[in-house]
Amino acid sequence: MINNDLVYQIRNLQPEKIFGFIFRFVSSLILFTILFYISQHNYLFYHELAESFSIIIAFGIFFVIWNSYTHLENHFFMILAIGIVTSGFFDFLHMLSYKGMGIFELGIAQPSNLATQLWLVARIIQAGTYIVAPFFFLKFARWKVASLYALIAAFFTSVIFIFNIFPTAYFNNSLTPFKIITEFILTLILILASIIIYKKRNVFDRSVYLLLLSSFITSAVSEFSFSFYADVYGIINFIGHILKILAFYLLYRAIVVTAIKRPHDLLFHQLNLEKRKLKRNETKLKIRNDQLREEKSKINSLFSSIGDGIVAMNEEGRVEYVNPAFIEMIGLPIDEIRDKIISDILPLYNEYDQMSTQKTFLGCPRSQKFLRSQK
Repeated sequence: MINNDLVYQIRNLQPEKIFGFIFRFVSSLILFTILFYISQHNYLFYHELAESFSIIIAFGIFFVIWNSYTHLENHFFMILAIGIVTSGFFDFLHMLSYKGMGIFELGIAQPSNLATQLWLVARIIQAGTYIVAPFFFLKFARWKVASLYALIAAFFTSVIFIFNIFPTAYFNNSLTPFKIITEFILTLILILASIIIYKKRNVFDRSVYLLLLSSFITSAVSEFSFSFYADVYGIINFIGHILKILAFYLLYRAIVVTAIKRPHDLLFHQLNLEKRKLKRNETKLKIRNDQLREEKSKINSLFSSIGDGIVAMNEEGRVEYVNPAFIEMIGLPIDEIRDKIISDILPLYNEYDQMSTQKTFLGCPRSQKFLRSQK
């Protein structure tokens, strides 16, 4: 049996959304075909394209978020942007040191090892950012975070280029156990980051959350694929970079596209949630007021049908409601009764000793006690 909600959603899809989806899908297939063709004829050029794409996206995210600091409500994005641009810096070094580039190869016995080490550093920083950022939503000093990441970058740069003590990641045309184990650990970290994002999904706009989650999961699959390749020009390496392109494209749509098309959904999501909550509360209040008016109408109808005079007063003894029988009994129009002190309209005496009970009677509403007749 077909779900009615699904049928409703399909029928109400806007033509531009359907066209946009088809266009992106076809474009992705064409791009994949072109990249695969390039990789088969010049893998080094393909690698430059793949890494350049992620580097440009990383710096684009950084510039958008960094310049939105004063308006940014959710500072998860600030940590994410600083971490991404730091990993992008090491991706740039990784691209320059890749086998065949000839930039860092002079005097290095294993040039592929250097590229692999820089790749690992970039992924360590990226995965660490993904796992830490969801715990920092409140505003903080961005320069302090940027300084911390600068120190981390300086540390890894020194370990690799100056002291040369970073563990070997690629040796004799194969991955070392250190590289494989690190990739597995990074995969687990990215999976954990995806779970954290899922649990904290309420602090994000729904479309932003789905794109972030998809990007994190794609990054995890990409890292897992990089645990098995032997040839740096091989098919597994190609697939890993395709997944990386997809992961960064999803990040681009989650942050850059949203910041341009729907900035309030990215920068002021909590404010939008409060507005929607306020609107829901207003709707509930309106429904409750309608219910109270209906109940009041029923009570008025009931009191109007009673033959005895009924009068309702506030704590000061002023008349707030009288039924038709009371009006007929007093012989005054309603305008001369409402908001008047009851004793000014109807003198109050004890029926047994004819003494005034005005003071005692008027004290009953304030003390919330019943007046008992005394013989």
